[in-house]
Amino acid sequence: MKHSPSKEHIWWLVLAFFMVPVPGEAAVSPAEACRDRTALEARKFFGSTYKARQQCQDDVVRRRLPGATNCATESRAAFKINRAAAKLEAKIQGQCTDAQVAAGLFTSACESASTVDQLVECTREAHIDAVIAMLPEIGDLNLVEQTDAQKCRKTAATQFRKVADKRMKEAQKCQAVVDKGGLPAGTNCILRAEADPKLEKFEIRAEKKVAAVCGTGEGSPIARARFAAPCSEDDAGRFYPCARCNLSTITNDLLQTQGVSATESLRGLEPATGACIPRNTNQITRIQQSTANALGFSWELEFYRNTAYSCGLSGNYTFLVMNPAGNPDAEAPLWVYLHGGGGGYFDETGTYIAVKTQTQNTYNHEETFSDLWDDQIIRHTFNTNTNQPKDSTLKRRIEEGYRVLAVSMCDHDIYAGLGTPYTNNPLGGEVNGLQATMAAIDYTVANYPTTRVFAHGTSAGSIGVWALATAYPIEGRPLTAIVADSWIADPRIHTVSDAFRGNPGYPFGANMEPSGITEKVGYFAREDLLSYPEVKIVHPDFQDTPSLFIAGNDDPFCGGNQPLLAEAAAAGLTNCNWFHDGLRQAINGQSGSPHQLNVLTGFGHVPTNFPGPVNDTVDNFIAGILATNPPNFGSPTGAFLDRIKIIY
Repeated sequence: MKHSPSKEHIWWLVLAFFMVPVPGEAAVSPAEACRDRTALEARKFFGSTYKARQQCQDDVVRRRLPGATNCATESRAAFKINRAAAKLEAKIQGQCTDAQVAAGLFTSACESASTVDQLVECTREAHIDAVIAMLPEIGDLNLVEQTDAQKCRKTAATQFRKVADKRMKEAQKCQAVVDKGGLPAGTNCILRAEADPKLEKFEIRAEKKVAAVCGTGEGSPIARARFAAPCSEDDAGRFYPCARCNLSTITNDLLQTQGVSATESLRGLEPATGACIPRNTNQITRIQQSTANALGFSWELEFYRNTAYSCGLSGNYTFLVMNPAGNPDAEAPLWVYLHGGGGGYFDETGTYIAVKTQTQNTYNHEETFSDLWDDQIIRHTFNTNTNQPKDSTLKRRIEEGYRVLAVSMCDHDIYAGLGTPYTNNPLGGEVNGLQATMAAIDYTVANYPTTRVFAHGTSAGSIGVWALATAYPIEGRPLTAIVADSWIADPRIHTVSDAFRGNPGYPFGANMEPSGITEKVGYFAREDLLSYPEVKIVHPDFQDTPSLFIAGNDDPFCGGNQPLLAEAAAAGLTNCNWFHDGLRQAINGQSGSPHQLNVLTGFGHVPTNFPGPVNDTVDNFIAGILATNPPNFGSPTGAFLDRIKIIY
């Protein structure tokens, strides 16, 4: 088998993260020594505090302590925590001076600390708060006779502590090597620790221990343990990822409080660090409710705005819910539709560069009701020239009784923004495409009776649904499946773009660089973080969300209307088949892969928006998924959404 990009990038990962460097040791500065000692002692304090609180909770569950006991003030727990706090204070005071603390190596909760006393206080409070947030809350006090449920609670809590300790320990060890010159200054030790195979193996063992003790389903120990929100699951397979995502979010913040990799913000890197995607549903309001006639039926439509997320130039993110005809309150599967729209960015001069003839005004303003209803749903299900329905993938789902959620893209960020700054935007702001889309899904599932959730993206939306497919499993809540039509983020875009940009018929103008999108969007467009499909399918054997990738062999975006690339000719492939060949190899090489790739001869861009055999392909894919009786997506609790909000 010939060498593929996926193998190249996996080899890069090995080199970048795990090859032992050999430069000479540098002297550790006094400020760095202060930071390293603080990190070590903070981790110890966290462990001691966690154990004391956990023991108190276990005693409450076993009725050794009254049910109303407050474990923050219970005498034995308080004694242990106070003793650990005294050790923390003594160690930091013995290592650090006010000048060293003021050197600026600490961030997050300790960012404003400028004296030793302030460092001690913020470190202590941050780690106590972390214990409260991470330690599973008591969900049911009536477990005195249920020893297996008690054991489930204790096992889960213990494994969470051990994994948190391991994550912090590996990141701290990395930071110590950086301080000694053994790794380049600026190395992100939190990312490095997350990618370390040793941590991965450690976590796999922890998850297996929880699964073995807690079980799954009605009547299992985990169901009777009744864990409180945010991870009140009755299946260990879903419970552990939810809790782990919460754990990662908390420990990432603790590590930066300790000064580990504190110079680089982790905002926008949540998927790379195993953390939850922060998002906000609290500012969603319904601004229009109406009835429309289409496709021979009457439809109830509800249009929402989320003021938590601003568009690139004006307005806010919006979304439209189209309820099943004749029975708007019915329990139904949800079809999330991410329309196309290309991508664009402001360059360093403030000039906006985008695909085709798009300008900064194309997809940087709030999308209206008409934008989503008339220009997207109606346009892709009804032929206004013939006054006849259009036999598209979306039309078929509507006829089958799916509830449709049409979301907006108003940062022109291929639905992948994670709250990072909108690069070079004269108005500033952030890119929030993925956050706003997930918030819309969460809100819809929580407020409309929903069974399974599918996501269908065309063009830019194709990259967006892949982002959804990989983001939700971090929380233990994978989508039922995705249909990604006509675009993937892949390193081969550079070859195609370098060869054809500026050519007649190719969507990228002469000045458009894929790197401009990468700089703007971040994680899901960054090749170095290995987020694109062909690599992620290979490692870590991604199967959580069955994915149907569709492309037209004549699609201009993969050079389907351009001269044959030398690389494609050497492989005996067309341009578009060559562009997708790494993904094809990854799927074909994955044992029992739930994913499919179809490059359709004679079709161009976004074929699922038009009549044709591709819609039968989608039907068959969905039928195959449903034949496995996948679980319902479920509704996230308000407590879960509150818990995963991160303040940077």
